[in-house]
Amino acid sequence: SLDEANALGDLVSHLQGEAASMTDVGQLLRAAERRRGKETVEERVRGLASVLKRRVVRELAYKAAYAIRVSDLEANDAEADLDALLVETLDIADSAGELASQVNEALMD
Repeated sequence: SLDEANALGDLVSHLQGEAASMTDVGQLLRAAERRRGKETVEERVRGLASVLKRRVVRELAYKAAYAIRVSDLEANDAEADLDALLVETLDIADSAGELASQVNEALMD
């Protein structure tokens, strides 16, 4: 959705330390698609998760993904499935609810 694209743009801007345009975000998404190649989303998520060794990094990755997911205030089955996959592969089942609450609180401020 447009709201999710804007949320991703905000995240990219924050990480780069300068404003990212929608063109910049589009280029990043296309580059990610090329890197993914023929891997499924699940394979790509598992591969990315495998390099996130520190718990704090895995939790931050989840919070970023969750914030983008909820930014349009709509839910769908594909997003719920991805959320479940992230919780499993990032090994954060014990803290996912609290992390989601933290994101929700931050978004309300």
